[in-house]
Order: sequence, then structure tokens, then C-alpha cells
Amino acid sequence: MGKYLVFIAAADSAATYPIERLISITCEADGVLLFHFESSVGKSDGGDTVQVNITADTEKAVMERVLQEINKGLNLHIVVCDDVNSEYLDSRMTGCVLTLDT
Repeated sequence: MGKYLVFIAAADSAATYPIERLISITCEADGVLLFHFESSVGKSDGGDTVQVNITADTEKAVMERVLQEINKGLNLHIVVCDDVNSEYLDSRMTGCVLTLDT
């Protein structure tokens, strides 16, 4: 069984992705990281994106924290962002937005 990244943006907006579907994590702008995943609806020309808002100028530290957690090998489900319960993998995360490939 593999590992999964969990994102909860609102009561009815959540997604769980297998680590293997993570394509990249990029810094979109100051205070914004984008997690890019293979499409959840099977399209080959697009993909799903999760925007994680972070404290300005902390992108390197936050990305390193995510990668450390992935490589730990302890948890099968890694909650990266849970806006409903204010639970974040890193204290510099402040929220998330899901954009599914449609």
C-alpha cells in the first residue's frame, strides 16, 4: 500500500492523492505553492492542482518539510492541509484551494 497526500479546503471540497501521482511542487507567487498531480478524471492533457497558501518567502522550507514527511515512511496518509480543522503539515501553511481537471 502506498502513501497518500490529503487536502481539505472546505466541508465539501477535499482530495486525497497517491504520492505516485505528484508531478511537482512549484512556487507560483510569493506565499503560494502549487502541488501538481496527474488528472483525477483521466485526461492526459491536464492535471489537478492544489494551491497551498504559505507565509511569504518560506517556500523552500515548506517544500523541504513536505518532502521530509513523504520520506519518513511512517504515515500512509499525510494531511498536508485541512482548512476545516485548521490542521496543517507545516505551521507556515495557511490554507488551500483545489482545482480538479475538468
